Amino acid sequence: MPKTTNQRMALRRAIARIVKYAGAQLIELALTPLTVKYKGFRPLHPATLQKIVNSLVHEGQLERRGPNRYYLTTAGAIHLLPAIRPTLARDGQLRILVFDIPESKRHLRDRFRQHIKWLGFKRHQRSVWVSKYNCEDWITWLTDYHQVGEYVSLYIGRQVF
Repeated sequence: MPKTTNQRMALRRAIARIVKYAGAQLIELALTPLTVKYKGFRPLHPATLQKIVNSLVHEGQLERRGPNRYYLTTAGAIHLLPAIRPTLARDGQLRILVFDIPESKRHLRDRFRQHIKWLGFKRHQRSVWVSKYNCEDWITWLTDYHQVGEYVSLYIGRQVF
């Protein structure tokens, strides 16, 4: 794997942590913290970091909102899914996702299924998936990104029979 790909994944993991813990889409990327070595993250040279950020802006994953201020787009959030580690729901309830995306949109359905697996959903029945993780915001992003809101329902409950 090329060095820049590793650096891009490291930056994505850092952005994922910001989104996960801060719960915000507006990201202030101060270049200093990302260039300092800490556990699990090799330092990035500021010029390399800026190059990676510029490429993410060009790809539409980040939107520039000022100097060192970026807005995470829906496409960027979807690309972050593999780096996100879902957190258990504190209320102890299950998230039950029911979807019925038509056969004519098979490719879309397959991608949507892949994405919900990354969020920790497990298949209960053919188009009924269950998760014990907090994921309401991510499901909203996914349905907006794939434009499948009319085919998807999310329920929160205690048990599935």
